[in-house]
Amino acid sequence: MANGSDGRAVHLTTRLLRTISATTLFCLMLLTCIDVAGRYLFDHPIQGATELTMMGMGLMVFSALPVVTLNGGHVTVDLFDPFLSRTAGRLRDLLTGLVSAFVLTVIAWRVGILAERAHGYGDMTPYLRIPRWPLVATIAFMSALAAIAALLGSLHRWRHTADARPRETA
Repeated sequence: MANGSDGRAVHLTTRLLRTISATTLFCLMLLTCIDVAGRYLFDHPIQGATELTMMGMGLMVFSALPVVTLNGGHVTVDLFDPFLSRTAGRLRDLLTGLVSAFVLTVIAWRVGILAERAHGYGDMTPYLRIPRWPLVATIAFMSALAAIAALLGSLHRWRHTADARPRETA
């Protein structure tokens, strides 16, 4: 996306986030398999597996969010694309990216407040007594990264679609 050290930083960050997300998914799969086997074969499930699964799902989804956002990988519906000129489509994409960046910034801000409260109250999971604030703070940070990714991604697509050939309509 970017050149030089900025491009390398983006590449390394996306690689790290993909690794975190994939590793978390693998651990969730392993936890679920062992929990189900323990439950049905030995009548002994893993205590706190539900809490660990909920926390893992949050980490997995929000660590993937900046990467998906940067790559423009969100689900889109192109009902009106055939009726838009290339310039109007580019403006729509830019506006969508800016609105997404704004919304993700608000989410990061509000979740950051929740993380601060959870830390201040000493909020913990009910069964395993794991502090909640580190995960909530991570979600806030990943939302902020996703906001930056939305802004960078939309600006990148804006600059690089100007020279693209016209869209073909069927």
